[in-house]
Amino acid sequence: HQDNNIEKILSELENIVQNHTGGPSSSISGSSPTNPISPQVIHKFDVTHKQANEAVLKMQAYVGSMNEINKKLAAEGEAQAQLVSMTQFTQRFDDLCAEKNQVIRHLCREFTKKREHSELLSRVHTTITIHKESEEMRHLAGERDSINHTRRKVAGMLETAATNRERLESQRQRFLAISDNLVTILERVPFISNILKKIDAKRRRNAVILGLVIAVCLVLTILFY
Repeated sequence: HQDNNIEKILSELENIVQNHTGGPSSSISGSSPTNPISPQVIHKFDVTHKQANEAVLKMQAYVGSMNEINKKLAAEGEAQAQLVSMTQFTQRFDDLCAEKNQVIRHLCREFTKKREHSELLSRVHTTITIHKESEEMRHLAGERDSINHTRRKVAGMLETAATNRERLESQRQRFLAISDNLVTILERVPFISNILKKIDAKRRRNAVILGLVIAVCLVLTILFY
């Protein structure tokens, strides 16, 4: 009965190690490859581990009692066959205790290894996430600085264009004023005014002659085409 109880506890302990340590299908931990083993799973393992140790200790106590009985039988000079049978029976249980202790130690090592592995993966995942977030923030900050730099350049160019426009408008007004002054001066000098009138008359005469030549050419073209 004691052996069956230990086997049942060890099966439960092995089930915790195999099925509830870092798998997404775990119904207890709900953990994933990047999440550490949940405190509920660790607590359940500790409780089951304690139960397994207590069960093995009870069996070892039972084996100790059997050894005492064997010593009494040997001291009382019981039959050799019965003594050998009892000794073999006791040795079998002693071997079972050693085997169960070895299984418990193996499962403890396996659970500790998986727990440390899951915690390491969780820390690595957290570090990578933080690094990615910081990279994204640096990228966004770089994009913002680039946009601000472009805005400053565009604002400078617009300001320069506005300044140049004002300068050109000022020069235009100055040239118009100079032109008006020259015309006024020229109109007030009789000699220059006469020359300008002759130039203007000649220009109009040339225009009339050119117009007549073109009209004649068009008429001749229409007539002989």
